[in-house]
Amino acid sequence: MQPLNHPSGETRATRDGRYSASGNGLTVVGLDRVTEIRDRVIGPGKPIDPDRIQRIYICRHPAAVQTFQVLFPPAVLAKLSDEHEEPLDGIKILKGLRDWDYGHYEDMTDAEIREMRRQQGLDPEGKAWSIWKNGFPGPTGERPSMVEHRIDHLMQRIRDTHMIFGGDASLDLDVVLIAHHLILTAFAKRWMGHRISDRLTNIASPGAILSYEDGKPTIQFGMIPP
Repeated sequence: MQPLNHPSGETRATRDGRYSASGNGLTVVGLDRVTEIRDRVIGPGKPIDPDRIQRIYICRHPAAVQTFQVLFPPAVLAKLSDEHEEPLDGIKILKGLRDWDYGHYEDMTDAEIREMRRQQGLDPEGKAWSIWKNGFPGPTGERPSMVEHRIDHLMQRIRDTHMIFGGDASLDLDVVLIAHHLILTAFAKRWMGHRISDRLTNIASPGAILSYEDGKPTIQFGMIPP
């Protein structure tokens, strides 16, 4: 089984380095990039063969939905997980794969957050704020432990699906996840058995395949060229 992490394409927020769970769709650059990826790697005999896909999980962000619609033909809609909820543009959306809730830091950059926290005296010298260690404040803001909990729940769903289809770690079937790169990075860390606060670089580069080797979770990079 190969869960494939695919970040949604560029939006205004990702282009500007802002934490935003709002409804930004793909930019022109983002749409072109997703189209290029589709043409290069999706199709029979290519790294992502729609015939091998058993389940697809999508977050509800409009850019992720757009990314899915560009990447896959309409027939693949039938392979969306039965656990999806909250229909959006005819596609069922999985709550567990939603983006981080950025709370009071919605639409802010790292630099803006750290400057605001410096002015508020929230961070001691040498202890800069980090999404992976501190998360986001506010009534709806999520801490890393909260994100870990829902990712672990999703991973168990994926493993349960794998058992339904035979339980063989080498079985040639794929599970596709399309969401914001931050939630996919967190998913990849948990897949490898790390806490999401662990410092790991490039762990969810575009097209990273989360797989098994000798029965242990692994990550393969370079499937989708930069």
